[in-house]
Amino acid sequence: MAFRLYIVPVVGTGSSSHDARRPKYFASDANGAGTTGIVTGDWSAMDYGFEPWMVVGANLSVSDDNLIVGEPDVFALPFDLAPTLTAQQVTNVQNKLEAINVPAGWVNTSLTWLQVVRTVLGMFSLIQRYAGIHGPNGLFSGGVNLNSSINSLPAQVRQDFNTAATSLGLDTSEITGTTTVRAALKLLADQMQARQYNFNGTLI
Repeated sequence: MAFRLYIVPVVGTGSSSHDARRPKYFASDANGAGTTGIVTGDWSAMDYGFEPWMVVGANLSVSDDNLIVGEPDVFALPFDLAPTLTAQQVTNVQNKLEAINVPAGWVNTSLTWLQVVRTVLGMFSLIQRYAGIHGPNGLFSGGVNLNSSINSLPAQVRQDFNTAATSLGLDTSEITGTTTVRAALKLLADQMQARQYNFNGTLI
């Protein structure tokens, strides 16, 4: 068994306990009850608000890890987060993150995997908090994308986004109306770089 982080799609509508939002491929119990999971094991997940993606931290067997890594819609991070990224890894990470509405132009070969992961988890944490405040319509709805300016967002969205940030103890003073969503997410996530995230007892 070895711990690893995976970015996987969300399955389930969340409309009932029988159809909870959950990470694709991961069984909720040893029998795979209530899920399309193909692997079992100790795992926990952080969602990206109501966006259809989750980061999962799991201790899987070698065979189960191979099953997950082999799925085309899964992005598996390295077991060891200490090394810096190679140029090819930077390209792969940027492409994957941008495709799921996570800004990634800042990723480069001077950063370690841990630095990248902490920043991404900061963004996930912020959007998760926003979803809890704003409700089921995700931030990236109604034509909103990473390049949208803050002043183009509906007033309630702007207010709830700011509330989410301040509730996490983040400073929003540098965010103006012309700041893009991608820049705002990065600015706020940078403030969470030193925070640790607990995945079933494994701290990232």
